[in-house]
Amino acid sequence: MSIILEIIVNIKSGSHKGKTILGNLLTACAQKNIPYEVHISEYAGHTTKLVQEAVAKGLSNKRIVIIGGDGTLNEAVTGLKQMNADVPIAYFPSGTGNDFSRALEVEQEANRFLDLLQVASVHEVEILAYHNHATNDRGYALNSLGIGFDALICQLTNSSKNKGNLNKFGLTKLSYVRNIIAAFKQKETFSAIITTNHTDSYHYDNILLLDLMNHPYFGGGIKFDPESLPNNHEIGIVVAHSVIAKEFIQVFPRILSGGNHFGITESFTRIPATNVRIQIENSQIIQRDGEIYQPQTIDLEVQLETQKFWLIQKEAVSTH
Repeated sequence: MSIILEIIVNIKSGSHKGKTILGNLLTACAQKNIPYEVHISEYAGHTTKLVQEAVAKGLSNKRIVIIGGDGTLNEAVTGLKQMNADVPIAYFPSGTGNDFSRALEVEQEANRFLDLLQVASVHEVEILAYHNHATNDRGYALNSLGIGFDALICQLTNSSKNKGNLNKFGLTKLSYVRNIIAAFKQKETFSAIITTNHTDSYHYDNILLLDLMNHPYFGGGIKFDPESLPNNHEIGIVVAHSVIAKEFIQVFPRILSGGNHFGITESFTRIPATNVRIQIENSQIIQRDGEIYQPQTIDLEVQLETQKFWLIQKEAVSTH
């Protein structure tokens, strides 16, 4: 059966890399006689709306393809989850970080992507679903939720005047790294109560960062949690607390080089869980797949859910 593509694209993603990738994909579609419709995502939240409209029209032999970065993909998944649509999507990365595609080894060559899409099977991919009980906000993260230091880095990186220039040359990771020292100087530590699997409780003071990881990467390829793998049925909770400057200097080069930094110092702790609740009294910045979210009060419960994908991978990669 021939397929029709419903392409939803953020052409501004990756410093307008999305526009180039769309052109490559449409050229390949023409060569392979694959019909398509294109929908341009023009503002924050638009991808969510476009996905919901595509589902509401009916898909039949259509396949939704998302072109954009991690934030665009997050909006697409959010749209499907909000309407309880049991619909698979395909993803062609064009962002600055592309941590989801890096972890899942998503194919990025247009012709091969289309060849595989036509014969692809559906895969269930685990994602993080959160509910902030304090504000009743609900949402999703495909890569990570980060509170504190790394969220501040994301905020500085997203607002950086040099971000676009670095992205053009594939230096997204450098853009992130450049803001680590600035963020460390501006840091504000906090306290949190962490409850895992509804039973075990932990209390930490002087927290530098608290991250919930769905796979190893954030910040455009920084292997922050080497022990987290896609679809490994757990959330990797990483807590950096009471970190002195000497430990910071010791640990962060290991993180940036992809080495395992757990065990070097007691200030970096990893806790595996399938459900986690985080309670923080004062307001903190949260990054959600690299995008900033700042509730006034945090009483965050996070668990694993799944989203269906036409998973187009570079090689046969196990997704359990």
